[in-house]
Amino acid sequence: MVKRVDPEDSRLLAVLLRKRARATQEQVGQRAGIDQSDLSKIERGELAASQETLEDIAEATWFRRHLVSPSLRFLRAFRLAGGQSGSTQTPSDLEPVLSSVADAAVLAATPALLELDSSRERAPSPEKEARELAEMCSRLDRAESPRLLVEGLHEYQRCEVCLWLCQTSAERVMAEPHRACRLADAASRLADLLAARESRHSSLRCLALARLADARRLCGDLPGADTAFCQTKELWEAGYGPGLFPEWRLYDWEASLRRDQRRYGEALKLHAKALVASGGGEAAGRVLLKKSFTLEQKGDFEAALKTLAEAEPLIANSGDRRLRCVLLFNRAVVLDDLGRHEEVAELLPAVRALTEELNQTIDLIRLDWLEARVLRSRGRRDEALEGFARVRAAFAKEKIAYDTALATLELSELLLERGETGEVKALAKEMLWVFEKQDVQPEARKALRLFCDAAAREAATLDLVRRLVTQVRSAGRR
Repeated sequence: MVKRVDPEDSRLLAVLLRKRARATQEQVGQRAGIDQSDLSKIERGELAASQETLEDIAEATWFRRHLVSPSLRFLRAFRLAGGQSGSTQTPSDLEPVLSSVADAAVLAATPALLELDSSRERAPSPEKEARELAEMCSRLDRAESPRLLVEGLHEYQRCEVCLWLCQTSAERVMAEPHRACRLADAASRLADLLAARESRHSSLRCLALARLADARRLCGDLPGADTAFCQTKELWEAGYGPGLFPEWRLYDWEASLRRDQRRYGEALKLHAKALVASGGGEAAGRVLLKKSFTLEQKGDFEAALKTLAEAEPLIANSGDRRLRCVLLFNRAVVLDDLGRHEEVAELLPAVRALTEELNQTIDLIRLDWLEARVLRSRGRRDEALEGFARVRAAFAKEKIAYDTALATLELSELLLERGETGEVKALAKEMLWVFEKQDVQPEARKALRLFCDAAAREAATLDLVRRLVTQVRSAGRR
C-alpha cells in the first residue's frame, strides 16, 4: 500500500522545492513525470502526495531524494511547535504568515539537513565529488542562464564552481564573447553569495569581477566593463585578489580597458607598470603584445613594430602557440598599416594555419578582414569585396559595433567603385543599431551619421567614403 504524506507537509515541501529551483509547475511536472494539474493540487494541499512522488519532485528540482524524509520531519516538527496538528486548520489570517515563516525556515535549514544526513551517509569519495562537480559544470555550460542556477540551487554555491565559471569565461571569451560574459556574470553573482557568508571569499569576488570586466569589454560594453573593473580595483586595494592572480594581471586588464576607451596615455603607463610587475619571461611577453596593440591603435606603427620585436624572444621561449599566433597577426596588421603589403602576404599562410588550429571566432574574423585588405591592395577587387562582406556580417552577428561600422565603410568603398549606390544604401540602413552601442567614439559616430545620411539619398561618393574611413580609423585611435 502506498504511504501518503500529510497534505500540509507535502504541500509545503513541494512548494519549497520548486521555489528553491526557481522553476514553474510545468517544468517540475515534466521533469518528475507528474501531471501539472496533480502538482497544482499537491501545492494547494488538496492532494496528499506519496513519499515516492515527493522524491521525484526533489530529483526534478536538484534536491537529494534521501533528504525528503528529514525535510518532512522538520516541517512536521515546525508545524507542531507552532500549535498545528495534522487535523487542525490554521486560522485564515495566520496561515500566510506561518507559511512564509515556514518557507524561510526550511530554506535556511537546508545546509543543516545536509549535515543531518552525514550520520547515514559517509562523506563522498574524491572521485564522486569530482563527478558531481563535473556534472554541475556541465549543466551550467548548457544552461541558457547560468546565473539563475547558481542563485537558486544551494549545491551550486561552491568555490570550485565559481573558479570553473571564471576559467571557462576566460577560455571562451575570444570564441564566444557573449556566452563568456554570461558565465562571468554567473561567477560574479556566485562570488557575491559566497562572500556574504564568509568575507575571505571576497578574493573570489575580485577575480570574478575582473573576468566580468574583461568579457564586457570584448562585447563592447565599455561602461559596464568600467563599473566591474572599479569594483575589482577596490577589492584588490582592500587586500583581496593577490592569492588568485598576480599584480601584473591587474594592470594588464586595466590597460586593455583604457586602450578600448581610447585613453592611450593611461594605457601605456599601465603597460609599463605591468611590465615591471611581471618579472620578465612569458608574462612580460604577454604585456608587450598588449602594448604593441595599444601603439598600433594609437597610430604609432613603428613603435608597435619595435615592441613586437622585443616580445618575440620571450614568446618563443614560452612555447605558447596562442601567443605566437597573436604575435604574427599583430605584426601583419602593423605592416599593413605601414603599406608593406608584400611582407603581409608572406606572413599570412603561417598566421592562417595557427589561427585555424586555435579556432577562436573573433581571431578568425579579424584574419579574414586582414586578408580582404591584402586582396584589395593587390587589385583583386571582387575577392576583396566578398571578404569584406563576410567580415561585416560576422562582426554584426557578434554585435561588435565599431568593427562592424569600419568594415561596412570599407565594403561600401568597393561597392561605390562599381557604382552600386543602391547596395550602399541598404548597408547603411542595416547600421542603425551601431549608434545605440557604447563602443563607438563620438567623432566616429558623427562620421558614420554623415555616411548614413548620404547613403540614404544615394549621394554617397567614393571620395566621401574614403575620407570617412580615415576619420573613423583616426577617431578610433585618438
